[in-house]
Order: sequence, then structure tokens, then C-alpha cells
Amino acid sequence: MRELSSSEKLRKQEGKRLSEEAEASDVYSFGVLLLEILSGRKAIDMQFEEGNIVEWAMPQIKAGDIAAILDSALKPPEHLEALTRIANVACGCVRMRGK
Repeated sequence: MRELSSSEKLRKQEGKRLSEEAEASDVYSFGVLLLEILSGRKAIDMQFEEGNIVEWAMPQIKAGDIAAILDSALKPPEHLEALTRIANVACGCVRMRGK
């Protein structure tokens, strides 16, 4: 088996880095999608004083106030355990590094 040239090694490393960035982007997008489903709101909406769904929803979820982010057009469920789990998954997906 032949040894890779320095340019081939560089291309391989760059490909790996791009793949990791795409995966992180996919995870973040999945978290945003979950927040959109829970709240019935768009990711970017002028209704948000904060500007986007992540900055609006995260503090409420972290405070344990899941009901505050749920779609008001739907009847609130009696039990919030499953929705709380979904909201926590969304938080994990959109969490910024180091926060």
C-alpha cells in the first residue's frame, strides 16, 4: 500500500472536517425542527423579541416551563412528560458549544 502524499492527506483531513461540520449542522437543524413542531412557530419570526425560536424557547425549556412554548392553537395535554423529553432533545441539539 502506497503512502499518501501531503496534498492527499490535506484533502482527506478537509473532507473529514467538512463531514463533521455538516453533521453538526444537521443536528442543529433537527433541534430547530422539533422546536417548530412543539410551538407551531417558524424558526425566524418577528413575533420573537429575541429574533429566533432557539433564543425564545431555550430559556423557557431550561426553566421547566414547557407549557409556555407549546402551540396555543392546540389543546394542552394533561401530561407533559413526553413533550418535556422532546423539548430537552431539542435543547441538546441546538445547544451552543461551551454553554
